[in-house]
Amino acid sequence: MHLATRFMLGLCIFMSLIIIGCVAMQQTKSEGLSGSIGGARGSTFKGTRQDEFLSRITRYTGIGWIVGHLVLAYMWVHLH
Repeated sequence: MHLATRFMLGLCIFMSLIIIGCVAMQQTKSEGLSGSIGGARGSTFKGTRQDEFLSRITRYTGIGWIVGHLVLAYMWVHLH
């Protein structure tokens, strides 16, 4: 395996871990069925900036993840 292919593979794995972490830290947008029946308890606007930041990081890392995997697939086919 070429060094460039290993680098891209490592980068794709790193971006995958960032996406998993960001999605796990985001708050849910709704409380589901229990929130609609019993009413929303303790709804607050605290953390909206953090959620926007995590959403932005998730979006751009996701785009990078897709591009990285396309490049990795191209390298895998043409370098092997």
